[in-house]
Amino acid sequence: ALHSCLWNLGTLPEDAAEELWNALTKQYFSLLEISQLKKEQIEFSYEAEELSELIQSEKAGIRLCQNRYRTKKLKGQNSELNKNAVLTGEDYYRYCLDEIRKSKSYKIGLAVTWLPRKIREKL
Repeated sequence: ALHSCLWNLGTLPEDAAEELWNALTKQYFSLLEISQLKKEQIEFSYEAEELSELIQSEKAGIRLCQNRYRTKKLKGQNSELNKNAVLTGEDYYRYCLDEIRKSKSYKIGLAVTWLPRKIREKL
């Protein structure tokens, strides 16, 4: 449950992530028993670090989640600064759409629906 919460915080636009964080802290963390977890009980150390950062500083914690879940590997660039760029807003959604279009399942879906689409175009 914690992983899903952190992933959502990292992939949502900043204002929506702040709203989600408020809802998580006021209601859902206690329901999911996340607020009672000790650091040793969290499976992955990076998730413990992100949760700790979020509790200390909401904006810094959201930024840390975004850095983990919104990174785009820039091919062909050696600079450490440019290897992982944090995408926000329209750039992030364009990147997601590009990744979907490059996926095998999307290409298979296009191939399977090619004939029905052509028939529909003729009608």
